[in-house]
Amino acid sequence: MKIMKMLNVLIGALLISIMLISAASAQFSVKLQKESIDGATDGENVDIPAVIGNTGQCSLSCYYKIGSSIKKQLVDGLKPLQNYGFDIDFQVHACGQKSCPGYIDFACREQANGESCSDKTYEETVSVQLSNIKENSGEKAPLENQNPGGTQQKQTYGSCWCEDNNKCESSECKSCKDCGGKGCFCEDNGKCESGECPECKDCLGGKNESGSLAENVGQFIGIVVVIILAVLALILLIFGFYRLMKFLFLRKNRRKGEEDEGKRKLSAIMFTDMKGFSKEMGEDEEKTLKKLWRYEKVMKSIIKEHDGRVVKTIGDAIMGDFDSAVNSVKAAMEIQSLLKKEDIKIRIGIHLGDVIHKGGDIFGDGVNIASRIESICEPGETYISEDTYNQVKGKIRAAFENLGNRPLKNIDSPPKVYRIK
Repeated sequence: MKIMKMLNVLIGALLISIMLISAASAQFSVKLQKESIDGATDGENVDIPAVIGNTGQCSLSCYYKIGSSIKKQLVDGLKPLQNYGFDIDFQVHACGQKSCPGYIDFACREQANGESCSDKTYEETVSVQLSNIKENSGEKAPLENQNPGGTQQKQTYGSCWCEDNNKCESSECKSCKDCGGKGCFCEDNGKCESGECPECKDCLGGKNESGSLAENVGQFIGIVVVIILAVLALILLIFGFYRLMKFLFLRKNRRKGEEDEGKRKLSAIMFTDMKGFSKEMGEDEEKTLKKLWRYEKVMKSIIKEHDGRVVKTIGDAIMGDFDSAVNSVKAAMEIQSLLKKEDIKIRIGIHLGDVIHKGGDIFGDGVNIASRIESICEPGETYISEDTYNQVKGKIRAAFENLGNRPLKNIDSPPKVYRIK
């Protein structure tokens, strides 16, 4: 019972963990139709087809942004299980390497609707692989060139550059002097220095390295969580299957018992008894009980293997019930063969007769005759009634010795008895 309680607690904890993890995970998914850009020019705008889907239970309002650019609204009121297709306006940047990643940040906010939905925001970052990006010589100025205003005109990494001409032009940094800022420049020296644009390669590179590490750690933790959940789910599945099979088996036996309850039925009844049990108990009780338990375990196992049912045990005696006379005799022969090797001599009596099933027990003359046949049996032998013999002759590889009509206690008509050689 303790094991069952522990398993039930484990199942409950697993279900709660799954619910918590599901609740904490992103409620949307993003799929890029183009996951790499090859051979484009620095500063060039490329449309990336994508699809965003609502995997949660609340309507979402979604947007995206690239780097420090302004958030771009995607869709408002995206319903659960609904997908939305769109194009991402992605500006290519040169990174000074043959290939590097570009990042797009997505966010979706739940639209409050009743108790189940709140204003919670979920975020996800996807990457685009940039390869063989060409420099844009028309927009790049020499590093040493400075204008009278003191702002260095240098090409930046990503989607911005600076030119102090009192115009806020496309792709310029938000902090450029002409846009009202202090002016900025980029210098690819691996350091994030004062006055540089936030989108500069060296600044963004440092940021992305830490971000990449965090992303890798997050992915590793996610994989570990998935593996743990998979193992727990497998354990739960196996345990559930075992419980289901056990329930069906018990239900089948219960139905069978209910169907037989109070009915007469032709059954092969087996009785067994161990030689010298009382004497051995008097000499060494502990040793005799261990011997008895070993004997009972083998007996019950063989009876069940031959489609029989152990009705009850009384001391060293066991009563079995079989629907087939052939199976009852086969079981008796196997029991005698195994127990003789253990130097355990038992008597077995079998009779095929009419019995009544009630409360899990069986009653009737068929039971009494089987019990009396066992009582006249020699230790290590199996005796069967003539009715049983008529059912098994020619069907079992065994020799039978006719012992003739044998008087049985409280039985008016002595039945003919056969011994299995």
